[in-house]
Order: sequence, then C-alpha cells, then structure tokens
Amino acid sequence: ESAVCVQSTPAEGIAQAAEEFDVGLVVVAAHGRGWAARLALGSTTDRLMHLVKRPMLIVHMKREDGGEK
Repeated sequence: ESAVCVQSTPAEGIAQAAEEFDVGLVVVAAHGRGWAARLALGSTTDRLMHLVKRPMLIVHMKREDGGEK
C-alpha cells in the first residue's frame, strides 16, 4: 500500500500514478449521475478511461436507500 501526492487533475494524477507504479488494475467508483450531468460537470471516470492504458474496474455506486448516488 502506498500514498501518492501529485499536483494535477484527478484523472491525470491517477493515470500518472498507474504508470509510475506499473499497476495491474485501476479501480474507480462512478456516481452514475447520468449523461446530462456528465456534460455539464465533467466526469473523472470518463476522462480516466481515455488516459489510462491499463485494465480498469469501474464500480457503480448505489445509495443506501437503493437509489443511485
């Protein structure tokens, strides 16, 4: 287990750390805000999918009440 501190956007920082540490799998959570919110707010997961050259596991998060976060 390691901690890494980089000065970058979240997606670029994760991609940089994945390369630097030669990771076998990048795991990220997706909030599932929907298409319109992704356009308006941007999505770290969407950007990361285009930057990372390694396998990714995207975990869709659900609220405790069963709805989407």
